[in-house]
Amino acid sequence: MKTTKARTATLVICVALLALLLGSLSTGLVSPLSSALQGLPSLHPSTKAQQTVTIEIGRILVNTSFLVSTSLSVFPLNSSLEEVAPARTVVIPIPNATVKVQRNALGSFPLQLETNSSGEAGSQLVAGNYTLTVSTPSFSTSVQIRIYQSLTTEADVLVSRLVNQAVFSDLSDEDSSGSVAPWQSINLAVLASSAPTETSAGFLDLYYGTASTGFVLNKVTEVPVTVTASQVSGSGASTLLWLTLHPESFLPVQSLVGLTLVTYSATTRIFVHG
Repeated sequence: MKTTKARTATLVICVALLALLLGSLSTGLVSPLSSALQGLPSLHPSTKAQQTVTIEIGRILVNTSFLVSTSLSVFPLNSSLEEVAPARTVVIPIPNATVKVQRNALGSFPLQLETNSSGEAGSQLVAGNYTLTVSTPSFSTSVQIRIYQSLTTEADVLVSRLVNQAVFSDLSDEDSSGSVAPWQSINLAVLASSAPTETSAGFLDLYYGTASTGFVLNKVTEVPVTVTASQVSGSGASTLLWLTLHPESFLPVQSLVGLTLVTYSATTRIFVHG
């Protein structure tokens, strides 16, 4: 009995000494541990970096028109003689022309536009270098342009219609069908001074009527032809350009009294303004 009480007293004394020791240790460790934690770098929630991309935008404006030179025939009072007024140039808008704008970069897609009744077409574009192509069934022209930020690049496409009177023509009806087939040839000679130096395509204006009087009954305009060969002969004012043509459709030759070769020449003027 006495042994059990002695063991219990000894255990109580050990527990008390252990509690006292742990209390003193904890008091000595709290301050260094707290200081160590304060020295660690503070951790904040990660934030994604935001980058702003500025897209430079400009504008393209295309004006397409025909330059037509005209002269007026007038009859002065008290005179039976006809006089011709000085020629003047008339600007006629070209509607429904196809406008293609393609950026000079790999993988870019062209922007397709169409001119309105005033011959105009426009759009906003990313600044950069582009190829501008304007075309109709009669002509096609391409130029290099640049679009600038907050500025308008204006392209004025001026088209001239060149008419060359045929000095000599041979439209042989080889199979007596009354027309020239697309696989048959047309030989034509025009004055070299008024004809284009190089051409691979053009049009024929055909005039039909009575051969004896030359009275024109009908006119078929703008028949497409392809130039397959050309040769210059003669010299000076009598220099001729001989052309071999192929029509793109059947051309009637009965009652044909005359024809002209028609070509188109386009020039583009570029302006940049705010």
